[in-house]
Amino acid sequence: MFYVLLMLLVSGPKVISRILTVESIEEITDVLRRPPVIWDNIHANDYDQKRVFLGPYSGRSPDLIPKLRGVLTNPNCEYGANFVAIHTLAQWSRCNVDGKRDPTINDTVSADIKLETETEDGGVGEDVPSTLSPNMYHPRQALRNAINEWLPEFFRPRAVWGPIAKPQQVVAAAVPIPIIPSVNTCMSLTTTTTSCSSATLPLINSNQLQALAEVCSSVTTSISEATLLCEKALTHEDLALLCDLFYLPFEHGGQGIQLLQEFNWLKSNAHLVTQANKKGKESPTEPEVTEWFERATRLEEISKAVNLLFQHLTFVPNRELLYDLYPYMWDMRGVISLLNSYIKWLGECPPSLCRPVHSVSPYTELWFSKGWKETFMSGEQEPWVFRGGLTADLQVYRKYFHFMFTV
Repeated sequence: MFYVLLMLLVSGPKVISRILTVESIEEITDVLRRPPVIWDNIHANDYDQKRVFLGPYSGRSPDLIPKLRGVLTNPNCEYGANFVAIHTLAQWSRCNVDGKRDPTINDTVSADIKLETETEDGGVGEDVPSTLSPNMYHPRQALRNAINEWLPEFFRPRAVWGPIAKPQQVVAAAVPIPIIPSVNTCMSLTTTTTSCSSATLPLINSNQLQALAEVCSSVTTSISEATLLCEKALTHEDLALLCDLFYLPFEHGGQGIQLLQEFNWLKSNAHLVTQANKKGKESPTEPEVTEWFERATRLEEISKAVNLLFQHLTFVPNRELLYDLYPYMWDMRGVISLLNSYIKWLGECPPSLCRPVHSVSPYTELWFSKGWKETFMSGEQEPWVFRGGLTADLQVYRKYFHFMFTV
């Protein structure tokens, strides 16, 4: 009986498998003589402190479901960051048709499926089938559904618990009692309870004064904070950008790819602006230079969107969720802002300071270097070979232009 009930867990061909195919599961089943339980590490981030995975459950066709005993997900270390991972897995478990099935297969289901396409620059398109039946799973559509459900969680007031908490100020034993400002509230602190009586306040210690000061501060700033929350409310577009910046171990989201594309093109064609700056403003502007400034504006819009996302995230009432995501967003915002500032400097660079952009760099492992992207997305290597994710890919460009000004 023990032998019959024994369930074996497998993670696929790799510790973190980019794709789980039906053929590989059938092979495992033949060896084990029973359907396996998948221990899925697709969203695990314990091997890289610079990455968190907010992309959808992907690379696993619903055709696997009848061939499995079950699926266990090993998600991010940050509890609040796992909503998308678990929600999209739940959507996947209710489907039996793969929305990303190869359209070359001659069947009536796949003929109506429009896959995600890759742009001419190599970026992942955002195309999703216009109509999806309830039993059809498509990762991008599942991500949209998850974001719709995740957004209200950011507005649930929740305090931060655990080691990250506001430290208490050390107050000296003898502190002169300051003049207490008048507050429009019926609270008066006593040594045992809170009352609304107008009797004389008893002697209070420094800790009670500190507590009263915090009450006064919260009362006076409540109106302004409410205004800020209305003006800086997190939106669906913000969360879509957040998920694209921190997507999956073997791929970046669509907007993350666009960010890499724009900066790579601007860096590669910066010599056009350098030459135009040396000619002076009186010379006619070439179409290539106009395109450079248009794409620089596009990059600045992405940078502004990231900054706006950071501001909106900072003001969410769910502080526990904020603290889970804040370190990753802080690093990403800093790198993108730095690269955008560098591009703006190139566009306004005085002729006396402009240098030609070097075509050779000691940092050859760039996203658009030959074979780099293909190796990253192949799944042949474990993802800890490529540490840092999109932030690291952008930081390589930061090192690149640092090299430009030190040679």
